[in-house]
Amino acid sequence: MPQVDEAEKHLSSLVSEGQIFAKINRPAGIVTFTPKASADETLSAWASDLGSLLTLVEQTCHLINKEHMMHKIV
Repeated sequence: MPQVDEAEKHLSSLVSEGQIFAKINRPAGIVTFTPKASADETLSAWASDLGSLLTLVEQTCHLINKEHMMHKIV
């Protein structure tokens, strides 16, 4: 596994120099390049997702009410 060791050395030097972010999981053989999100970033993402969900629920309720009104007229 000289290629793996060489790749790990090169990757480690890039991380040490601050050029990239990486987390190496040796036992699993996985390298993760995504930095862990801060609590503020996670909360903002959840708030955005919740806002989108509420918009969809509101639109759905409007369409259901519209259908009810149309069937009452007929």
